[in-house]
Amino acid sequence: YKAQMGVEAFDAIWDEHIGTPQPDFLKDVVAGTGGDNGQNPLTADEMEPILQNTVVVMTAMPEKREEWLQTVNGRMQGVPEGDDSAFLSAIVGLLKDEDATLSADNKHHAVWTAIQAGISDGGQSAPSTPPPQQVDISTEQLQEMVQNIAHILQHDTDQKPVLRGIVNHNRNIAVGIGDKTAAAFFDAVVSLIDADGVDSVPTPTLDGAFAVAWTALLKMLQSDVDGGSMGDE
Repeated sequence: YKAQMGVEAFDAIWDEHIGTPQPDFLKDVVAGTGGDNGQNPLTADEMEPILQNTVVVMTAMPEKREEWLQTVNGRMQGVPEGDDSAFLSAIVGLLKDEDATLSADNKHHAVWTAIQAGISDGGQSAPSTPPPQQVDISTEQLQEMVQNIAHILQHDTDQKPVLRGIVNHNRNIAVGIGDKTAAAFFDAVVSLIDADGVDSVPTPTLDGAFAVAWTALLKMLQSDVDGGSMGDE
């Protein structure tokens, strides 16, 4: 941990062998100020540091493997069950020299493959996460999704928990493939589902079809607010 190694020593090692800024989750864990026991899924920004640091301690700096193992174990405490926990469990197994595997349908499988490739070549080439992909959704499907979201929020509020689960699942897929725009859209929809009204939801940074979809969704909901309250029958 940073506190055990000394802040300057830890930062120097990170800068020399990783080269990217330390992610927030690592700062929190090593400082002993991690989040609570709530759900805290992995983000796209965490993938690169996880990949690079795992390769480094498995190749160039084996003496630091135990510290990284403790950090990954600490991060596991906040992630939801599913792809995130399976991915981190596989890394823990790898760091323990166990026969670690990860299902090919796990959303982080491409990162897992990159970790294995980096270890195989002894860390000689700088590992990097696969290039980001885009969520496979057509304009028509996105329009239909927006209409369904608006309908549930306006007229079928009992289905909001189900809707939230579906949207959050889509958000996790977007994060897993590195589609930050789609992830931001689904994050905003989750906030909208949880909010008391349209005006209380921060405006997400979007572009393309997702920007159009967000604007259309807000207009649908605002028209309902003008005639009453969001969620009123």
